Amino acid sequence: EEGDASGILNAPMPAADPRVDPLIHRKYDVRHMVRGKQSNKLGLQGELELRADPKAPLFFWPHRLVSPQKGVELMLAAIPFIMTTSPTAQFAIVANGQVDHVNACRRLMSAFPGRVAYRAFSRALSQLGKAGSDFILCPSLYEPCGIPQVEGPRYGTLPSVRQTGGLADTVTPLSPSKGNGFLFREYQVAGLVEAIREALDFYEQPLRPRARILQRVMLESSQQFNIARSVDQYIELYQEILGEKVV
Repeated sequence: EEGDASGILNAPMPAADPRVDPLIHRKYDVRHMVRGKQSNKLGLQGELELRADPKAPLFFWPHRLVSPQKGVELMLAAIPFIMTTSPTAQFAIVANGQVDHVNACRRLMSAFPGRVAYRAFSRALSQLGKAGSDFILCPSLYEPCGIPQVEGPRYGTLPSVRQTGGLADTVTPLSPSKGNGFLFREYQVAGLVEAIREALDFYEQPLRPRARILQRVMLESSQQFNIARSVDQYIELYQEILGEKVV
């Protein structure tokens, strides 16, 4: 019946934390976020043969390359638009999936050498991508919950997402004092392009105020999305269910 369902969001594993993650090039905390991310970005660029530039805005795709759920088609169509309007933006795609999508990623890599990279999924590259990129792309058609958009902010990596399902539950519009990412509503290439452009506008802000916002996001994400909080929510839900049964 209506109102009888409850939802509990996924939580990152404890190792998805830049302070302890064994798979990133340099561990870092909130205080050392700027240097830590720059070091990991250079490491990621080296691994993927992207142009070495710690100041380049770097977008990361961590999802399976499958249709229709993850919005692969939007990402593939948006990249050429961004390449023509942002001379330094880079895209890193680390994923397995449908052959046609993999081939499309490889064509983009050939068309934009040093700015677009594709590699098959590996856990190490995926974790390095979260630490070394600036933004995570999540343009899903539908998404029950999702993990990358709650892991990324723990690393100071902001999600650009479609406002649907668990993405809408976990990402709110970014401002200096609140929010953690960039959202678009309609499942269209133009929507994703606009969200990416908003991310690029944020990236063009001076480093000091931008870093303060990222530090806030990192702290809030660690407090909001963690295993301990999910466990508490499950316990509260079971207690409520058992209490109703006793009555």
